[in-house]
Amino acid sequence: NAPPLTTAYPGNLGLLDDDDTVILLPFTETSVAPSDVAGTLEDLAPVTNSPVASPLSAWASINSFSFNAAGSQAFVAYDRSGKSSVLTRDLTIQVIMSLRVAPAAMTPMTIICRGLDGSAAEYYSFGLELDADTDSTITARIFWADLAGVMSSNPSVAFSPPAPGEMFLLTVTRRWESSVRVVCHYYVGDELVAESIVADGLIGGGTTGHTSIGARRTAGVYGRFLDGYIDELKVTDHEMSHEEVRSTWARLSQHQPAGVETFQDLGPRGAPISGDPASRIQRLLRFIGQGLGYVVARTEGMRDLLPDRAYGPALAQWERICRLSVGTRDPLDVRRRRVQAHLRRKGFTSSNIKDA
Repeated sequence: NAPPLTTAYPGNLGLLDDDDTVILLPFTETSVAPSDVAGTLEDLAPVTNSPVASPLSAWASINSFSFNAAGSQAFVAYDRSGKSSVLTRDLTIQVIMSLRVAPAAMTPMTIICRGLDGSAAEYYSFGLELDADTDSTITARIFWADLAGVMSSNPSVAFSPPAPGEMFLLTVTRRWESSVRVVCHYYVGDELVAESIVADGLIGGGTTGHTSIGARRTAGVYGRFLDGYIDELKVTDHEMSHEEVRSTWARLSQHQPAGVETFQDLGPRGAPISGDPASRIQRLLRFIGQGLGYVVARTEGMRDLLPDRAYGPALAQWERICRLSVGTRDPLDVRRRRVQAHLRRKGFTSSNIKDA
């Protein structure tokens, strides 16, 4: 089951921009076209067959955008000059979102899709879509096209979403190991719900291309419109580890909401403070409170500096310390075991490193 995010979380300190971020759409603007914080995409514009000229009236609440099944609130963006959103190897798609409808009323929905189909320059490089499985569960599927434009055979993964309107965190990763082996992981909240291994490793995606949000174009027509809300959407060019997903979830669902509550409780009892979440004082309380929670989350994240849990820059630093070469496609577990084996030969263990 997908645990919902608490309403104390408004998205001020949500999915963070880092060196591996390719696309980051926080959907915080309310009067201009949404922009990509990572700087890869041009400002988003309505899809070409949208029946509405501009979807900028669809801000549903603080820091979330309302997409609808009619297709009037879908976006598309071209890559900025000198930038590219095409990813044909490792990647992660992470989204804070909610659905407008229950599974029983769902039709196939697209969250994000890179490519427009129809030609080699626009073959799908990656995409993420949802569909109904039963009256109570939905499915998620990462997809892409091969070098001939044929869709991948990656299976769908079923899970139970929270109630309509409740935000949850969905993370899907893709690890390219060879032309005949691609490993995908699906996380809901901080839980790994499925792993799939497919043989479709010849991933397409041209040097030119468009990225669409809330829709997918097939045979020249946009469809599979999202019926729900997106708070933040992030794409990275690396496979997030379970520890990284767990750390993000803990920050969003525990530490930052706790920081907001702590800061709010410091106020004088009975003070005439507006309870409207859109008010200036409530925005300020959340911003400072989430900052406090972020510090706590980073402190807790020090556990992931240990060699048996490290990922990203921390793991790369361990490899430099141990003077180890890294295979460009080595899985995370292999790299960790290599570091631990080297440290054991030198008389170190994860336990005594942790004590130190």
